[in-house]
Amino acid sequence: MASPTVVLHVGLHKTGSTSLQTMVARNKEHFLTQGLYYPETRQPGDDGHHNLAWELTGDDRFRPEFGTLTDLAEELRRARPTTVLLSSEDLSNLHAQRERLVVLSDALEDVGYSVLVVIVLRDPCEYLESLYAELQYQRLAPKFEQYVADAVAGRGTVIDYRRIVGVFASVFGLGALRVLAYDADDAVSPVLAVCRQATGTTLSPVAEWPRFNVRSQRRLLLNAAQRAGVAASVGDVVGELVAEFRSASQRVPSR
Repeated sequence: MASPTVVLHVGLHKTGSTSLQTMVARNKEHFLTQGLYYPETRQPGDDGHHNLAWELTGDDRFRPEFGTLTDLAEELRRARPTTVLLSSEDLSNLHAQRERLVVLSDALEDVGYSVLVVIVLRDPCEYLESLYAELQYQRLAPKFEQYVADAVAGRGTVIDYRRIVGVFASVFGLGALRVLAYDADDAVSPVLAVCRQATGTTLSPVAEWPRFNVRSQRRLLLNAAQRAGVAASVGDVVGELVAEFRSASQRVPSR
């Protein structure tokens, strides 16, 4: 029998992560009875495991009183669930701190878990537009033209997803990655499908669960020249990566 499994959902940002996290965190018993455990090691009122991500990335928002990686390991030792879902889009930032990603990998291995990494990718142009709207909402947005130019040049927001996927693959292995294309109509079911592979159960979602973090303000859209710059920079990066990892994402761990 294979070791128990952690499904490590790392976003990316603006790919429906909050909708997934709220569904699972606020309906724990619904998923627990189907074999999926969602750890309590997170900030009160926070549906995602962002505090763990902030600990690993050295983010100033980290609060040790709300749970550490050590606390998570102790929770898993105590509860001994077979299949665990950890979810935070801020975990994707670990692509720039590979040594900290190794710390996470080692911690999960030490408590007896293998890992499936779920990375959800969004069309780079849509991603830039959606993320910029979020930055505007948080009053952190730079000038739009510079924001796009920096992304195309590889200086700012990462749109060459190969960099992110490559780092996670180098730590967890190619066979552990499940690379998915973002579906605006249903961002939750594809991630639950990976969890379903791990649990071996039907794992039904919560019916008619609302979408979260849908920003109502008018988005700034990339013009034709900016879109051409993105295409020249990264090509069809989503389609290529999904195709590349499709065979791996169809492999089910033996149980």
